[in-house]
Amino acid sequence: MNDDQARAATTGKIPAKISGKIPALRFGLSGKLLLLTVLFVMMAEILIYVPAIANFRVNWLNDRLAAAHTAALVLDAAPSGMVPESLARQILSSVGARAVAMKMGTQRRLLAVSDMPPKVDHDVDMRSLSWSRAIYDAFECLFGIDNDVMRVVGAAPMGGDFLEIVIDEAPLRNAMLRFSAILLLVSLLISGITAMHFWATLSVLGVGWNFSFVGASALVLETHRPAERNKVQAFNDFLVFGMMALGSFSSGQLLANYGWSAVNLVVFPPVLLGLTVLTLASFALALASFALVLALFALALASLTFAVTFPFA
Repeated sequence: MNDDQARAATTGKIPAKISGKIPALRFGLSGKLLLLTVLFVMMAEILIYVPAIANFRVNWLNDRLAAAHTAALVLDAAPSGMVPESLARQILSSVGARAVAMKMGTQRRLLAVSDMPPKVDHDVDMRSLSWSRAIYDAFECLFGIDNDVMRVVGAAPMGGDFLEIVIDEAPLRNAMLRFSAILLLVSLLISGITAMHFWATLSVLGVGWNFSFVGASALVLETHRPAERNKVQAFNDFLVFGMMALGSFSSGQLLANYGWSAVNLVVFPPVLLGLTVLTLASFALALASFALVLALFALALASLTFAVTFPFA
């Protein structure tokens, strides 16, 4: 009987490697922060994706209407029945439509047609399309599986009432899927970079804070006698953590009452005061060093003068 079996027989608990159970995966604080960062970035990307995919669909349909607008000018300028069927098919292929029609007054003219479907599954009027309807239609098209036929209505050239085209939904769905894939890859890249930077910044901040705090505390103790160090350490900790508590409560009140700008403005005076003290201390140390150098130079000059004036025998 090995140690694990003996421990299991004594405590009644079966270790994971004996029972065959896989131990639960646990994350540390940094791992949890990393996962939360990725989660929030992806949630933000989802909120961006919803209007983005709807806007992509609207722009795609408007591009088809713009191409049909130009084709309608060419087809309407030609006499009736004078456009060869092969040319009409090429124009429709460049537009990506099965048919192009235009209404002017009470007359509705079919400018070009190729493989007209027996029915139209969806009607989209780009002249009065709301954002809510655009979002709903975008996801309905994105998650559809049938090759439906759409009738898209837009503004007509030359004073017409409207221009309409009949197109397949499959090319639009393929374009939306490509756009979604690209946006997903960019979102993953951004979330990975953001999470990595956040984790690295927290690590550097923690290490820097620990070194600065421990180093400063040690320097404070080195400037006092051993009998005074306990009192000095207690007073120093009281000042540091008392100011931290005061700053935490004050920042909350400032943020709630005056906003984030006031919090930033209040931070600057202590920082400027600290920089001023450090600068003055540096200048004082440099001035003391310069005075010491001058004193040594004066002492050396006085010694040289004395040696020249009163030479030894």
